[in-house]
Amino acid sequence: MDILSLKAALDLGKKALEIVRQTKELLPNGKEKDTAKIVINEADTAFKLAESKIAQDLGYQLCRCTWPPQIMLSIEQEKYGEKFQCPKCKSILSSEMPPL
Repeated sequence: MDILSLKAALDLGKKALEIVRQTKELLPNGKEKDTAKIVINEADTAFKLAESKIAQDLGYQLCRCTWPPQIMLSIEQEKYGEKFQCPKCKSILSSEMPPL
């Protein structure tokens, strides 16, 4: 599977989770809605873990400021080489340093 196909699959997964979240809101308050919330949260966590694993396999760095881990973004700095920044906590990791 090429990178564009993988991205398209991840985007479809995100869209499916969003549709399920919206559908949950149609349920009346009660045990079924509470159960749906738990199941949706578990699915969301599993999806984010899969996304993080794929990113790590593709060479991206991960930040442990949250669980599941945040995928760090590459920021180019000519003087110091490649660095990675977490979009959530804004920490910066140099490519010369091992991940946290």
